[in-house]
Amino acid sequence: MTDAFLEGVKCPYQPYIADSKMHKAGSGLFAGKEIPAGVEVFRAMPAVSAVDANELRGGGITNRSAELLHQYGQLSKNHWKATWALESHRKLMKQSKELDLAAINADIRLLREVTKCDISEDDLQELYWQINVNWHSVESPLQPPLGSCLVPSATLINHSCDSNTHHFSEGPELVFRSSCKIAKNEEIMISYIVPTQSFEERHKALRKTYAFDCQCRKCIKGIKEFLAGNSIFDPQIHKAKSELRALFDAFAHGTQELDGIETRMREICREPGKPWPIDTPPLPELYDLLAMIFENKQRWGKALQLRLKIVYIIDPLRFPERLNPYRVESLMKLCQVEGYIRLKDQD
Repeated sequence: MTDAFLEGVKCPYQPYIADSKMHKAGSGLFAGKEIPAGVEVFRAMPAVSAVDANELRGGGITNRSAELLHQYGQLSKNHWKATWALESHRKLMKQSKELDLAAINADIRLLREVTKCDISEDDLQELYWQINVNWHSVESPLQPPLGSCLVPSATLINHSCDSNTHHFSEGPELVFRSSCKIAKNEEIMISYIVPTQSFEERHKALRKTYAFDCQCRKCIKGIKEFLAGNSIFDPQIHKAKSELRALFDAFAHGTQELDGIETRMREICREPGKPWPIDTPPLPELYDLLAMIFENKQRWGKALQLRLKIVYIIDPLRFPERLNPYRVESLMKLCQVEGYIRLKDQD
């Protein structure tokens, strides 16, 4: 079965499969040799890819399932062997209160009609959930997701909000790079969600999409802070977050002036009784959104000011590792703004 999962993997660090040390995670992928920070860990061709267009009523997941079933019998023996060996977490997913099971069953019936694939009802259900929890997005830095892909070797990589690896698309391949040094026999981990969110937001996202609770160091710290009444879980902070998000909603509906948003952000963050470190969610995300708004309006001076603050003040607090992908992406955005300013000066 190891050969089935690692078929086509290009990696000099001798990855191997073993029982994961993460709570109830099953098997995981481990480094057979020490992996330096910022290097390519491995790359692999997807067994199948799909564009996440809403051509089918079920959206992305249904499209992925349909694409896989359309290629039924066309994939290699090992890829099909690995696909059917994937964990579906079907029972756990069906227990989630966030899911509309009636709609999902309707999507599965639609799958059968669209693909005309001769597969049992139980196998089709299993395949649907296998795809739901094991696909990776097809995207590159600064580019929106184009679709999804199924890479058997990548499905072995478990989640951690405090991950040591990140992935992106490069041509037809999925590439994984280390964010920090990975020791020999250490598990290779990625984040299934946006790790910059607060503990509560990460917890909710993982529950909704994957039906599990993360037990990484970052989340254990978050639980302890929650139980200890840490200020970031104070009701006043929740109120402030709502006010901050409402500002951008108002701007989107044309009822809030752009320049007033930043002023109001500062007022909210400085009100008495609301300790608000600049790296506490959702403030970093809002600064990034504000920078993008200024960029779209070609107000490059304001955009540059915000990008500098993100790169040199906010990101080092959030991500101590210099090669963290979010820091790299922020630096790329800053370089883009500087490039636009140089072009404007040349004109």
